[in-house]
Amino acid sequence: MAVWAVLLACLMIFSTTASSAEETVGIFTYHTHPPFITGQNQGLTYDLAEFLTSKSSGRFVFVVTPMSRPRLNKSIEQSQAAIVPWVNPAWFKDKAETRYLWSRHPLMEDANGVVSRQDARIDYEGPASLSGLTFGGIRGHLYTGIDPYIEQSNTTRRVDSDNHLTNFGKLQDGRIDVTLIPESAALYLIKKHGLE
Repeated sequence: MAVWAVLLACLMIFSTTASSAEETVGIFTYHTHPPFITGQNQGLTYDLAEFLTSKSSGRFVFVVTPMSRPRLNKSIEQSQAAIVPWVNPAWFKDKAETRYLWSRHPLMEDANGVVSRQDARIDYEGPASLSGLTFGGIRGHLYTGIDPYIEQSNTTRRVDSDNHLTNFGKLQDGRIDVTLIPESAALYLIKKHGLE
């Protein structure tokens, strides 16, 4: 799946009007897990901010602001100008790309994968594969197909965390049975924890 950046501040960035003072532009992200954020001011999102700042020739300083998805939704509903990287138009009910200004090309390709422990492997063939299990979700995220299944199920439950890193830890500790995680994050965490 293509991952884009919604460029709410794009018109400011490419403006030809000269300005003597640099302007701050927010980069809002709810992707607070690796590889997007890997530590204090580290990760792909901070690399993007540094790259955009350097390309603006001193006109703009791009500042990363991590936040939850619900807070991000409120910020953009209030028309707060910002860049929101690592997202897809479909996730913002903007498949036609008419509500927001989107980057012309995807920043990267990524996909979600169902992750379970090796000692309790799940062969995911659809939401019914989660029968009797505890699914680790992210607070504020909607899971098409999975959420309706869990709502009608008496044996499957959803436990939310703030981010994928926390869910990965819960999975390792056996507090959840399965989670949905971006492939980029899964590969990073698997390598970091030597789980290849």
